[in-house]
This record gives sequence, structure tokens and C-alpha cells, in this order.
Amino acid sequence: MTVAAGIGYALLALGPSLALFVSVISKKPFLILTVLSSTLLWLMSLIALSGVWRAFLPLKTTAFWPYGILIFTSVGFQEGLRILFWRVYKRLEEILDTFADRVSKPRLFFTDKMQIALAGGLGHGVAHAVFFCLGLLTPAFGPATFYVERCSKIPFFLVSGVSCVLYHSDISPS
Repeated sequence: MTVAAGIGYALLALGPSLALFVSVISKKPFLILTVLSSTLLWLMSLIALSGVWRAFLPLKTTAFWPYGILIFTSVGFQEGLRILFWRVYKRLEEILDTFADRVSKPRLFFTDKMQIALAGGLGHGVAHAVFFCLGLLTPAFGPATFYVERCSKIPFFLVSGVSCVLYHSDISPS
């Protein structure tokens, strides 16, 4: 593979998010902070979970159920954090509305609330895409490609880029 193909796969994976960021989010600094806080929360949850996993792994058993418990609790923890983020987001809306009432400014419009929700979801989705999917694309910048046995016509890196864009375009906190 060439550098051009690697850049193409990366742009395929993050192109829609980049377009959303440039066209909607970059115009309001508050939305940029929301994207960054959502990204940071998700990455901190992964760091906390890796610390918990490190205490238990590698397991000295051949049974698969302990791994199932670890994965189930990790998914539950991350979903709990998403609910916590949503509650903080809703509380933030209330705080901003009461502040607007106090200083005689207009309250948040429905479109403002949707943009804040978009920024929170975009931060989570982009963090997931960069952490999981783009890590697979680093070999795409090398001199060869990799095909999967089941589908010998489509490069693995293209499948990774498409799955990345499909995942992070579906994330939303509300």
C-alpha cells in the first residue's frame, strides 16, 4: 500500500466527522469543549477499565466465563458513564437556561440543545474510532496490503475504515 491509500482509508473513516466538526462545531467554542470533554471521559473510562483488567489478566484458567464477566462489567461501566454524561448534559442545559433568565438573555433554543448533543456524541464516536479503528490502519501506510480469506477482493483496511465510519456516525448521548 502507499501513503495515499492509507490517507484515503483514514479520510474515509473520519471524513464525515471532520465535515461535521468544520461545518457545525468549530463555529462555537462551547461545542468544541463539549467534544473534548466527551472524548476525554470516554478515554478515561478506558484507562480505568484497563487498570481493572490488568489486575485480573492473564487468567490461569481455560474457562471462558471469567472473560465474559470482565467484558460484561466493562460494557456496563461504559454505558453507565454514558448515562452519567447524559445527566450532566441535561443538568448543564438547565443551568444555562437559568443563567439566561437571570441575565435577561434568550434561553437555549432547540437547535442549540441538538448541537450540544451532537458535540457530545461526536466526541465519543471519534474517540472510539481513533482508539479502535484507526489503530488498525497504521499498516496501511506500508508497502503491501492485507486481504481477508473470506473476501479476497476487498482490502482489510477498507473494511476497517468503513466499519469505523459506520460506528462513529451512529453515536449520540441523548
